[in-house]
Amino acid sequence: MSIATDLAAIKIVADLEKTNDQPKILKNTVDTLVESVQYIHYAALHVSNQQPVIASDTDGDEYIGSLSFTLGKEEDDGKLVVRTKENIAFDVTDLSTLQTIADRLNTRLFSH
Repeated sequence: MSIATDLAAIKIVADLEKTNDQPKILKNTVDTLVESVQYIHYAALHVSNQQPVIASDTDGDEYIGSLSFTLGKEEDDGKLVVRTKENIAFDVTDLSTLQTIADRLNTRLFSH
């Protein structure tokens, strides 16, 4: 299951290198996760006090599994959240790949 997540991560990291436009970075990240990974049905980026940037395949669904990755040094700096409707969706490789995405976002958004 992790190949799709790995490919999405490559696209996200490449996009991070192309722009400094924070809203575009956030939107591209959540859209890529939902569009490219068949078992990620919801993705959101919460950054500081901003409105969250959310991508979902449909509204109003109930999700079975959820993962959250902290951005920045403090939890309220931000977080990446992904959710699934599937019983068994994420594997260990997905966890490390999604953590890598969160780490790269952290570097891009919070390191000056």
